[in-house]
Amino acid sequence: MAAGAIGRPTAARINFSGRSRPRHSGWRFDPGRSGGGVFADQGSHAVDLLRYVLQDEVSAVTAFVDTLAEPSGVEDTASVILRFAGGVQAVVTAHWSIEDPSEGRTSVLEISGTEGTIVTWPLHDKFSRGTLLLAKAEGEHVIATPEMSTHVALLDAFAADPWLLEVATGQDGLAAMLVQEAVYEAARTERQIRL
Repeated sequence: MAAGAIGRPTAARINFSGRSRPRHSGWRFDPGRSGGGVFADQGSHAVDLLRYVLQDEVSAVTAFVDTLAEPSGVEDTASVILRFAGGVQAVVTAHWSIEDPSEGRTSVLEISGTEGTIVTWPLHDKFSRGTLLLAKAEGEHVIATPEMSTHVALLDAFAADPWLLEVATGQDGLAAMLVQEAVYEAARTERQIRL
């Protein structure tokens, strides 16, 4: 993206979903312990990833959150539209309510622009095994990426120079939490929330 492979980014889509059922002693479905449902658990990571990749801040949020698959105290289905300050429009879906074994559909990020689209999946493999695809008018091709544990890569980078490592800051955490609060407010009030 930094080299302009997709032109000017205009749209993004991220789906971070899977089937999760409430457990008697599970914290995820207890609003007092979790603070929210699937969006708080998985959607917040999608927001972090989009902010990092787009190097931009969310300026407006529209959202729907529901409990559709299993009765519980938190949402299991969330569909969110984000507008970034630079104009990119992003759709974030996070569901505990779907059964689909394909990581190409349930753990995927697409960034589209005026000249092409970058697609990558899965988003959650700590060993960085996955696919990175560049699609342009002249065709599609898979971009080779080295397989290595993201945990090992992070530790190696920190050991080499802990001050050069780009990490999530407290400001990044606060920005993600403000988006999360806006998602729940937009869903509750059925209106767009500006940040």
